[in-house]
Amino acid sequence: MRRCSHHACEGGAPLLCVEREGDFVGSIEWLSYPVSSFTDLDPSRTTSENLLVLANGFIEALAADRAVGCGSDYVVTPIEPTSFDLGDEGMAYGFEGVMADGRQSELNLQYSTIVDGMVVSVVAAAYDDGGCPGRDDLSGFDSATLAEFRPQLERLLGGNPLPLDLIGG
Repeated sequence: MRRCSHHACEGGAPLLCVEREGDFVGSIEWLSYPVSSFTDLDPSRTTSENLLVLANGFIEALAADRAVGCGSDYVVTPIEPTSFDLGDEGMAYGFEGVMADGRQSELNLQYSTIVDGMVVSVVAAAYDDGGCPGRDDLSGFDSATLAEFRPQLERLLGGNPLPLDLIGG
């Protein structure tokens, strides 16, 4: 894959737009939520323990959602949670979705940390034509392109503090 470039997307949303040879191929989203909005997170646990609870809960919820929305033969394969340096202690996780006939359908990458009482996540999602939940005008990445971009994304994120001013942190 030729190297992708990235820049802040136009508009007010905290997005990073990714281009290859001048063509838009996807966006990366920054999300933040108060820790208190996650009933399964416990302040007596370490950050790492809470991030693992968050990651496993996300994967379980998405697998249940896809079983209902995409059918029981849709396969959700977790990307096992691993420690990831986001300038603070973080975790990388996600999942791949595959149609019953073996076609790749989606890829979701999440990189999360907990900073100043906020769960902060960087999310890259890809949806493929003919897959479930399917593509629309806002989909951006397809699974193959996101998989190719993943090492570059992880180099960009690795060891760098997230831009908390963009996400209200």
